[in-house]
Amino acid sequence: MQGLLSSRLLDFYLYQVSSPFRGGYWSYGKRFIEQLPIRLINFGIKSDRDSHDRLVSLVEQMMSLHNSLKTVNSPSEKKVIQKQIVEILLIA
Repeated sequence: MQGLLSSRLLDFYLYQVSSPFRGGYWSYGKRFIEQLPIRLINFGIKSDRDSHDRLVSLVEQMMSLHNSLKTVNSPSEKKVIQKQIVEILLIA
C-alpha cells in the first residue's frame, strides 16, 4: 500500500479528485483516498499473490535506495544509486 500511495501516478490522480489548500497542499481525506483505483488482492490466486510479492520487493528496494541516497556523499555514488532507482521505476 505504501508503494502505491507514494507513487507519482496515484498522486496525480489524487490531485484530480482532491481539494487544494492554501500553500500548495492537497487534501488526503478519506473521501478522496477511497476514490483511488487500488484493486484488492486475492491472496488465494497465485498470480495476484506473485504480483503483490514482486511489488513489495520493488518498494523495499526503492526505499532502501532512497535511504542510501541520503547517506552517500560522493557524486559518483549518488549517480549510481539514482541510476538504480530509475531502473526500478522502469521495471515497475
